[in-house]
Amino acid sequence: MRGEQQPVRMVGQAAALLDYGFALPATTPVGTLVDARPAPPTPPAPAAAAPEQPTPGRTDFPIWLATAAAVLALGVAATAVLRRRR
Repeated sequence: MRGEQQPVRMVGQAAALLDYGFALPATTPVGTLVDARPAPPTPPAPAAAAPEQPTPGRTDFPIWLATAAAVLALGVAATAVLRRRR
């Protein structure tokens, strides 16, 4: 097959890069070293949020409180049933 390139193994790629780098004149820069990580970008200040408007039919009752009450009620009911059977 003409024009099709065969994949080069990673060892061959590394050898080619090293050959290229060492064949350059000593005065040719090939990159720069950094002393430290750059500071992370600071996130933009959040805009003032508009007060939330109540939605019809919505309550501000926390769901975790309802769940805790349901678990407690089931526990009390189970305890009462188990005590009557004895």
